[in-house]
Amino acid sequence: MLRTIYTLLLAAIWVPSLSAVVFYWQPKGDEPGFTIDVPGAWKQASRARDGVANAQFERLEKSGRIAIEVRAYSSEASDIEQLVLQLRTRLAVKFDRVYLLGRKGLHYRKDVEKQIWSAMLGKKKYTLTTAFVVQDGKVLQIICIAPANRAKEYALVFDNAFLSLNFSDGAPESGSGSAAKHEEVSSVPESTPTTTTPPAAAVPAVPAIPAIPTVPSTGSKVPKITF
Repeated sequence: MLRTIYTLLLAAIWVPSLSAVVFYWQPKGDEPGFTIDVPGAWKQASRARDGVANAQFERLEKSGRIAIEVRAYSSEASDIEQLVLQLRTRLAVKFDRVYLLGRKGLHYRKDVEKQIWSAMLGKKKYTLTTAFVVQDGKVLQIICIAPANRAKEYALVFDNAFLSLNFSDGAPESGSGSAAKHEEVSSVPESTPTTTTPPAAAVPAVPAIPAIPTVPSTGSKVPKITF
């Protein structure tokens, strides 16, 4: 019984966090457009400035900041070594100490290398997972951030972001720079006549399954773009 309750509580916490939606960025200037799958319940913020688009998705918890950050821009530098060096400089501005722990290719994306970093912000230790998608002089930079002791819990969310990040011309006409919305449309035309049918035999009602309560993420403020 206790195990069942524990499982339901975990589901209540993780289902809203893991449920992904597609975020579209439609270019507003010289920056490239892109798409990425992100948790629908996370806070979002985005902006474009000086040919660079920044999008940020985060979940605030007592253990620390959990976030996915995407930076889209045009660059003459396409060499991964140079891009990683530039990223190290940017991370050193945001964190007190930054160490590159390792680099490895992604088995599900042969064109992308993943970098693992350890970073300190005050007394809190974070694990950063970063990568670049490069194409025709355009760069997509992604940074996934989680407290070091929570990184494994969010590995699935971050892997989904790495897998889905790619260049795009932006969202369809439904909007830009935001998650796409899908509406259900009835398959029966409005002009279809209705007919009267004899009542069917009564079927015993099936008791409804109690809904699992949704646990909102901590913090209600929209994240501030800081990179």
